Amino acid sequence: MQRPGSASAVKYFLFDLMDTIVVDPFHNLIANLLPPGMSFDEWRSCRERAAFEDFEKGLISESEYFHRFYLQDLPESVKARLMRPQLLKTKLYEKIEFVHGMHDLLVDLKGKATLAILSNYGPWYSEVLRLRPELEDLFDFLFFSCEIGHRKPEPGFYGAVHEALHLEGRDAVFIDDREENLTEAARLGWKTHRFAGTKGLSQWISSL
Repeated sequence: MQRPGSASAVKYFLFDLMDTIVVDPFHNLIANLLPPGMSFDEWRSCRERAAFEDFEKGLISESEYFHRFYLQDLPESVKARLMRPQLLKTKLYEKIEFVHGMHDLLVDLKGKATLAILSNYGPWYSEVLRLRPELEDLFDFLFFSCEIGHRKPEPGFYGAVHEALHLEGRDAVFIDDREENLTEAARLGWKTHRFAGTKGLSQWISSL
């Protein structure tokens, strides 16, 4: 893997968490827990999307999230087939793995710049840190939507980070696997990179 060569030219490296630093286990897990004959899209249509977003913004408790996890007006025959959200949480945090090559890249960057995580995540982020305690050693700052009260790509999320770190746009780069999460960061003057693999990221960092 190519090593970052000119990282000292950038003061802040800001990273998304899921599917950028660590592998998001969600979709593979759901595929294994779906009832026979139910597709992922059908299962997803049973969820209350607003409850998920409220939980990630820290607006509701875990117990309320579980209560609102599925739409309240679902037929009883459908409810009976659905996995319990408590089981989903348990299975989600059995194992968390780094994206291939990312741990080495972060170790190389450590000390050359300030590193921060910028993640849409509810209070369950503590489970990720429990399984991957290296994250707290590697990163200087951790920003989670449940503590900010906004989710990417809402401007309030980026504004809170920008203010907390006293950023000047040209000093910061932001790496995220979702294109829609990069737009507001670029508007603030941050350099941005859509993550599609560690090799491409390493080459991009070297080009800085």
